[in-house]
Amino acid sequence: MAQARIMYWKEIPVQVQARDDQGVVSRQLDERFQQGVDAISMLDGSAGSDDYLDAWEWGAFSESDGTAEDSADALAERINSGFPS
Repeated sequence: MAQARIMYWKEIPVQVQARDDQGVVSRQLDERFQQGVDAISMLDGSAGSDDYLDAWEWGAFSESDGTAEDSADALAERINSGFPS
């Protein structure tokens, strides 16, 4: 059994993390998510400011079947394939 969570900038997912008895595993989401963060931060004027840094946060952990590796891979794939390009 593992636990998994998502890192967001504002409401944009950018990374997933999972943990189990073997340790912690992280996966970056597709580059398009970071590109969205960059575009919005330029548009709203937060790029390079404390507001930009303050907008990063982790979601809550949720229980996940399998190992941390499996959970991180599955969650990243679900997000990557579930959002329009």
